[in-house]
Amino acid sequence: MTEEARSVLNQSLIAHVAEQVRREVRRTCGDSENVTRDPFKAASVFGISVRCLATSHGAGRLCRCGSMWVMFLSTIAPPPAQRFSCAHELGHYLRRAREDLLASWPGPEEDKRISPGIDEERFCNAFAHELLMPSEDLVDYLANNTLTLDKIWGIVTKYQTPLRTTAIRLSSLVRDYAFLLARESENEPRKGELAIVWSAAPSGVFLPRHKRVPSSSCISSAFRGHRAKSEIEQNPFGLLRGSYYVEARPLEKTEGVFAMIHLNKAFQFQLPLHDERQASLWRD
Repeated sequence: MTEEARSVLNQSLIAHVAEQVRREVRRTCGDSENVTRDPFKAASVFGISVRCLATSHGAGRLCRCGSMWVMFLSTIAPPPAQRFSCAHELGHYLRRAREDLLASWPGPEEDKRISPGIDEERFCNAFAHELLMPSEDLVDYLANNTLTLDKIWGIVTKYQTPLRTTAIRLSSLVRDYAFLLARESENEPRKGELAIVWSAAPSGVFLPRHKRVPSSSCISSAFRGHRAKSEIEQNPFGLLRGSYYVEARPLEKTEGVFAMIHLNKAFQFQLPLHDERQASLWRD
């Protein structure tokens, strides 16, 4: 088995286990969406004491004090980030203290097939994604390759999740989209230039971090013009070759610009093609 195939199998197994554990958590919490979509309430059901500290360390921590489990979160982190940290640490608790809920965790023989096996951190991230944004809830958003930036903002608002977490979750469920956030570089020699800060894409699609965003891109136009832009672009980033529809929207307080790249060419039939030049790109 190749390293890439092993990685895909590993990711698939982690996603399966995370979904099964989330379903067990929901049953344990009384099948109440108000509880299971709120990691703080779910933690309370399991008897975990959640304490918030004014620390610059944004990630959460889980500790065991005698028979009591305590979760520490940062009050400096934005509320969506606190929710994700809480859900992530709840995953650690379930892995360490509630093996009865982890019946779907692979046994030693199955683990050997996907060396080095399931990584706990990756499981906790996958579990947090499942808890906050259940896969079945996102089906309508992702159906028929019709995801838009407005729908993404709707998901972020409804599920109160960080933008990056949301992008990672969406790209893990379908192969139709890649996402990125770009900001102006504060360091030389590219100070003032727009560059990728983070990206989220399906397996096999590479969008390099720190790569400069061309001034001709609609991503740069959206950032400079302080308004949403969309365009069909050729060879936008990384391993992408060919023409792709790109949507970009600047974030508030000059925090950068968020962009979505449509990887599925079926989206072309829904595009308002403004001129023959754009239309011709789809025929390359």
